[in-house]
Amino acid sequence: MRLLWSALLAVGLAGQTAVGQPANGGAQCSEALQSLNNQWGAIAYPDPSKPAQSHVVGKDGHENTGGEVLFMKSQIRLANVDCNEGRIDDALAHVDNVRRLLNH
Repeated sequence: MRLLWSALLAVGLAGQTAVGQPANGGAQCSEALQSLNNQWGAIAYPDPSKPAQSHVVGKDGHENTGGEVLFMKSQIRLANVDCNEGRIDDALAHVDNVRRLLNH
């Protein structure tokens, strides 16, 4: 299941960032999303068994709550949508939200 989610996330991020990018700021948005996708894939968080799960452990010592993992997945999805629709600042804010949780 974890491999399936990782593959779907990677395909979704790669496919969405390549299509419909606005000329102004699109490259910055695409690069930020690709970098985040690479980091997210390397951490390989499993899906939490429930949102209130207190510990979800990824690779390299990354640990967050189930709610935080679900929030980060949501932020990645929203960043893709915003980037594709030309809302670069909003997309980059979502990327920053995920990075803050990954680096705490």
